[in-house]
Amino acid sequence: MGSLRIRLVLSVGVAMALLAGVMGYALHEVVRNDLYLQLDKSLETRARTLTALMEQDDEGLYLEWTDPEDIERARPALPDYFLLKTASGEFITSSPGLADVQHGHPIIAEGDVAYATLHMGGDASLRAVTLRFTPKAENEEVPPMVLDLMVAESVTPTEETLANVRFWILLIGGLGIVLGSGLLFLIVRHETAPLKHLARRIQTLDTEVPASRINLDRAPSELRPVVSQLNEMLERLEIARTREREFTAGAAHELRTPLAGIRAKLELALSRDRTTDQHRQFAKQSLEIAVGIQGVVERLLNLARLEAGEVLGEPRPVELQVLLAEAWRPHAAKAHERTLEYAAAIPAVARVLHPEAVGVVVTNLLENAVNYADEGGSVRLDVEAGDSIRFIVSNTGAQLSNEDAQRAMDPFWRSDAARRDAGVHAGLGLTLCRRLVEAMNGTFTVSVVDGRFIATVTIPAR
Repeated sequence: MGSLRIRLVLSVGVAMALLAGVMGYALHEVVRNDLYLQLDKSLETRARTLTALMEQDDEGLYLEWTDPEDIERARPALPDYFLLKTASGEFITSSPGLADVQHGHPIIAEGDVAYATLHMGGDASLRAVTLRFTPKAENEEVPPMVLDLMVAESVTPTEETLANVRFWILLIGGLGIVLGSGLLFLIVRHETAPLKHLARRIQTLDTEVPASRINLDRAPSELRPVVSQLNEMLERLEIARTREREFTAGAAHELRTPLAGIRAKLELALSRDRTTDQHRQFAKQSLEIAVGIQGVVERLLNLARLEAGEVLGEPRPVELQVLLAEAWRPHAAKAHERTLEYAAAIPAVARVLHPEAVGVVVTNLLENAVNYADEGGSVRLDVEAGDSIRFIVSNTGAQLSNEDAQRAMDPFWRSDAARRDAGVHAGLGLTLCRRLVEAMNGTFTVSVVDGRFIATVTIPAR
């Protein structure tokens, strides 16, 4: 595309040249019309002066410039080129130079004056005015004569003046375009300096350095939105990079503990001879830890898909009662083992459009409720259906404050009591739920009321 400065200078330079050409042409035409107007007025004046030197008497037409007694007085008014005829076209007299145009003088169509340019051969041209008049008569009984007098003058002086005008228009216009282009280049260079500074700042920007920002204190108003958007993009990049580092570190930390547990179990089993029942016990414990690790990995994969803009499952209507019964089945045994009371209030007729995503959300919420409810407590699932569908999962035994409940939605966050739990709980369940609900254009909130942890999900029904 080339340099923006050069493109601006060339574009404006071409526009200036076109404008100068139009203005120069207009000026030339104004001067030309004015010069020819002055010439026509001068010719008409001379023609009217010449008519005063003509009289009509009984003997015919009397021309003062043909009388030896009056020739000296008449010579100053006598033009170099003139032609006198009757209105019917009968030749009377002319100057020597107009002998070959005796039959080509301008025709008077309206009024008593006509103007024309006569080409005399070669480059010679004359500007002519023809005046129709009736000469004064000494005797009123003499029939009046109607005559046509043509007075002409060479246009060479006028054209030479126009040639000078064209020369100066071209010279001054050309110099103006050159000087204007140079001045324009300096102005564009000065005014686009912030763009060059911004480009250098972007080239030297180290995105690995935290809080790297672009600062243009004197940036013009047109660049401020660009700088603002770039800084917002850098901020989002920094947040994403920080989140990625925290996510990677958290995942590594959460997986290290259960893997260390499996290794310890295996090393203990191989440290000396064991009975079959002891090996079976070690295998059972290792399997439980592996199942927990598998759940962590699946949640990590689901979060990665959501970060990539993927929503789990295609939208299709599914009955809620069937979907939620499937979501509770994996946790029923553990709830029974912990003597938890489970209650569900689900509308008889209600459908959901994203069954896979909703199933993941409710499954994680029920798993969270079963894991963190107190022994002998209760878990409850309530569903409200209308223009939107609301899922409310709650459990007793919550020891969190409302502030900690909000932090529970952050990746890998767990309370101190949860960290002492021997099971594999990575703190990803609520994070996954929140992002899935947001992907379905819904809302996800958590709260603690009277020792009861309450998670509320609201998603559009259509």
